[in-house]
Amino acid sequence: MARLVHASSCIAMLVTLVGCPRKVPDHLRVDPPPATTPEATPIVDLPTAVAALVGADPLVRSPTLVDPDALVEIDGGAPLVEFVTQVRALERGDGQAERAMQQLEDAFPRSAGVPLSRGYRLRVTENLLGNLALPDAQRDTAILPLITPLQGSTDDATLNRGPLDWLTGDMPTEGAVRSYTERWVLTGWLASPEMPIEAPAEALKAAMYDGLSRSPTASIILARHRGADADTTEAMSALQRATAMAVEQAAADRDREQGAWAERKKAAAAELGVDDPIGALLDQALEGFIAGAGSNRGAGGALLALSAMRWRDRCDDPPCAGVDRVQAMAMARRFDPVLDEVGHRWQVLALKEALDTMDVAHDTVMYSEGALDLLDAVLGTGGGPLDDQMLRKRRPDPSVWLALSRAVGEEGVTDWEGARAALGRHLKSEADLAAEAATSEEQRKLLERISSRAIP
Repeated sequence: MARLVHASSCIAMLVTLVGCPRKVPDHLRVDPPPATTPEATPIVDLPTAVAALVGADPLVRSPTLVDPDALVEIDGGAPLVEFVTQVRALERGDGQAERAMQQLEDAFPRSAGVPLSRGYRLRVTENLLGNLALPDAQRDTAILPLITPLQGSTDDATLNRGPLDWLTGDMPTEGAVRSYTERWVLTGWLASPEMPIEAPAEALKAAMYDGLSRSPTASIILARHRGADADTTEAMSALQRATAMAVEQAAADRDREQGAWAERKKAAAAELGVDDPIGALLDQALEGFIAGAGSNRGAGGALLALSAMRWRDRCDDPPCAGVDRVQAMAMARRFDPVLDEVGHRWQVLALKEALDTMDVAHDTVMYSEGALDLLDAVLGTGGGPLDDQMLRKRRPDPSVWLALSRAVGEEGVTDWEGARAALGRHLKSEADLAAEAATSEEQRKLLERISSRAIP
């Protein structure tokens, strides 16, 4: 993939925080606590180890860097050891925060390494947001690879959209970045059902986090911590019905199929007394699952419903958009066998809808509107790595199609037709797997339909 490499890779504040090795100023350092802290809880297991690192901040922006030797013998402590080791190296000026922390998350995707690595990236991001001397363009270029798994691009005349245009929309940049990244960190605490959430949940109870604690993601964590045990039967029924309708909508390519879907939607809207029956059912599911989030099905179901709502641009903590929505669906699948099946359908329909959009938008001014969803869906279904050029070009070029094709395992493709075929094969593979696992005959047939039409 062709790229223009900037002549100097170490300039100004940009590289101080995310570029070349350089000593971090004392006022920005994350220092370890004194050697003796009488009030500290002894580290005896994974929850106490996480508590020692988290301290009083559920977003883990300033972790306490405990002695790695205290973590080595802890069952599940490997990602914590790696986290402390990497942060200490970064504080010495060795390495790049975005790269080191993303590698940690990739190496331990079901562990506390996920929220810890995201929290540290939030810390660096906040430093960038607070640096008024740094030009906006440099600041945003540095922020993007910190708050996403995307690799950042260097100077390139074809990158004619701002690095964060896909995120901010009509929102002020700082507000959008903070809201998005705080939710992203909290979502990390739901990366697996085994996650020790005691420390962040207790920290969320502090008065200074009143606003954050009322967010949907924090509500899931708090409900899970207190063992909320309401029956989730109705919530699961609402989620499954919403999923069935969404899959039918995604699979309706032809006039007859779209007509049948329109009739189904009209009937459901009349029954529920709403214009958007899928959205209303997801609202019901989210509320019911949070009420039962003490169980794995409740917590995972809430995360899946929330992710599906964000995919449909329906959330209470904007910006709803992002490159983490389909990945969060994958996280939710880990909590329960039924959620594994339902969550996979959401991933398939997300990829299908994104491809449908790009079929129309790839050679029009609508390209930038479809690029984010397609990138999110590819990353969330196991594709990658990718950089930010797809989001920053108003019009795609051969380098975009090459990168997308590589992300799904095919080389040498430099036009839309070839990339569409590669992405179609990726969709077919996902749809086939979801169809094999489907317990509903109707859903299985719809997934098979998606599979049969995936490749142009």
